[in-house]
Amino acid sequence: SAKVALFSAGSSSPDLTGKSQYFFRNYPSDASQGSVLAELAFNKQGMKKVAFIQEQQDYALGIYNAFNAKFTSLGGTIIKEEFPKDATDFRSQLTKLRGENPDALFIDPQTAAATQRILKQLQDLQWKPKIFINDVSVSDVETVTTFKDVLEGAFGAEFGLSDNEKSQKLVSAYKAKFQKEVPYPTYGQTEYDAVYMGRDAIKEVGYNGEKIAEWGHKVTNWQGASGSVTIDSNGDRVGGHSPKVIKNGKVEVYQ
Repeated sequence: SAKVALFSAGSSSPDLTGKSQYFFRNYPSDASQGSVLAELAFNKQGMKKVAFIQEQQDYALGIYNAFNAKFTSLGGTIIKEEFPKDATDFRSQLTKLRGENPDALFIDPQTAAATQRILKQLQDLQWKPKIFINDVSVSDVETVTTFKDVLEGAFGAEFGLSDNEKSQKLVSAYKAKFQKEVPYPTYGQTEYDAVYMGRDAIKEVGYNGEKIAEWGHKVTNWQGASGSVTIDSNGDRVGGHSPKVIKNGKVEVYQ
């Protein structure tokens, strides 16, 4: 009612698509992530049954919903166990899922830290399923390198990393200030861009929430660290995730 524009550089829930004329984002919806991975599982890997261990949070639920809708429409079956955000012991859920003899295990938490705890307990249980992980984990260098053995051959989907002049400037500036790599590169790029997109919106239409929101729904080929940004009439960034595979502790494009 106050006509305040809301611009997000990291919200990815499919439920936000077209939610409000005042909301827009430069990070893509997880609808593309879930769909891409479901097609990879069923069509490329021949998987018919996938087990999910999902945190009870909106981000994780959005990925599950998108994967489940696509995978079951293709003819697949999903078995799911959930856990609350403060959970630290996942052995009972993992044991139940293991008993279902799935073709793969999809680890779908809110944070990479939770993924690491689940992977550690997988090792403790000596269960070695084929693994899928969500983008908050596949984008986390620490998770991928620390658990490179258990994640060898694991699948994920990631919003494409740009390697243009602006992204290189971001990486070098971050290293200079914090003496380490950007921890979540895809989120880092869109968050970096958000500052400059906000600046450009204000320069063009002034400090007016309604006009900024209108500007945000018409962004076309805005050039940033995350590449070329176009936002559709629903407030979503055009384009989405691509499938990745982990090999030798590194994330590679799935061929």
